[in-house]
Amino acid sequence: KKREITPLGKITIIKSLLVSKLTYLFLNLPDPPAPYLKELEQTLYHFLWGSKIHRIRKTVVCKSYENGGLKMCDVHSFISAMKISWLRRLEHDSSSAHFILKMYPILANLHKFGGEYANIIMQRIHNPFWHDVAKHYRLLCTKLVLSDSPEFFAEPIHYNANILIDRHVVYIKEWVDNGVVQIKDLFNDVTGDLFTFKEFQTKYSMVARTNFMLYEGIRHSIKHYLHRMGVELVSGNSAVDSSVWCCIHRGNQSVRSVFTEDGNLPTAAVKWNTMYDGLDWKGIYLKCFKTTGDVQLKWFQARLLHRILPTGKYLHMCKIVDSPSCKFCTDGTETIDHLFWKCHIVQQFWQDLLLQLHTKCAHCDRFVFGEQLVLFGMAQQVVTDKALDFIILYAKFFIYKCKLAETMPTVQIFLHQLRHRYRIEAQSVLLGKRLEFQQLWVPYTPLFED
Repeated sequence: KKREITPLGKITIIKSLLVSKLTYLFLNLPDPPAPYLKELEQTLYHFLWGSKIHRIRKTVVCKSYENGGLKMCDVHSFISAMKISWLRRLEHDSSSAHFILKMYPILANLHKFGGEYANIIMQRIHNPFWHDVAKHYRLLCTKLVLSDSPEFFAEPIHYNANILIDRHVVYIKEWVDNGVVQIKDLFNDVTGDLFTFKEFQTKYSMVARTNFMLYEGIRHSIKHYLHRMGVELVSGNSAVDSSVWCCIHRGNQSVRSVFTEDGNLPTAAVKWNTMYDGLDWKGIYLKCFKTTGDVQLKWFQARLLHRILPTGKYLHMCKIVDSPSCKFCTDGTETIDHLFWKCHIVQQFWQDLLLQLHTKCAHCDRFVFGEQLVLFGMAQQVVTDKALDFIILYAKFFIYKCKLAETMPTVQIFLHQLRHRYRIEAQSVLLGKRLEFQQLWVPYTPLFED
């Protein structure tokens, strides 16, 4: 009988055993053809979900844990990060970097210019590998969004798609030769505003060929760019490199996150927001991963948060069961919130568990369970420790197992199973952290006494 692996476990297999074998090829060879990448992606996701149906949207499952994802490997962003990493290597004082820059000197100026300079590289370099590097660099420039004043000041003026004159990017060789390459070079440190034309002429007296119309056009375009970004300027505080190059210097993970993190909430989170107020989604998504190392419990909570946990209502809609009624009370429709909180049988279970906590754990005398705390693992103005977080998470898992087994949840059986799971967790903790784990659980060990 084969072992059932959770999607979290399968993602580990995909990263460590499958994609890792392709890393060298993606890093050193031109991009594979689009049909190959499509087939590879389909194969990986078919292995992940066990079918062609995706339980969680592809754009969500590739995100980080704190944004609701499962850190699934996105093939396209992985290849982009591999190719862009070569630009970081070119900055190293090595023989290979000198050799590449000697063959393609046009690459030496890449850090001075914006993303549209990649088009010039692709036109002049016919090597398919470096053509792909330039292509991914341009894509990174289009994906990255400015977030603060230092990033805006460090933005390049030339070949920047956001600074246009007559719908064309700006490139003025005289400016580049005299060091006018970033937006901060056009700002007055005293007034905190862009130079007037006279101030520009005084500051850069060697730049003689720039006329009033050209300078005012660039000045207006920069102001329009600033207004569009909605960035509040703080003078005297600028980054050395542009946001794109800061991202490249931070490493491949930073580059991949630009492609995968879109800032949008998963659909399930939007649905939950219509039902509950003040949900801190980053904290909610991370809570489970901080609470336990058990992959089974992590995947259980992930299914709950993404609203893909099979309940009576969902199974009835899929015509798998005849009735959407709750397995415990048989009165209400079995939704996620009903199953884990609103059902009167489950409510009795939480009350009995609360009585045990009040009776046996002195520090829990004023603690109460709440709907948000039970469903999401955290609630406003409620402070819990890691051990209590685990008890709540495992209690939900126990309720769900009782539903599948069609048995009533009782506190006595739950505490017996919790004691067994506690011993497993204690053994799985790293040797150097076992004392900390035991101290954390000391106030709750009376729960295990008969």
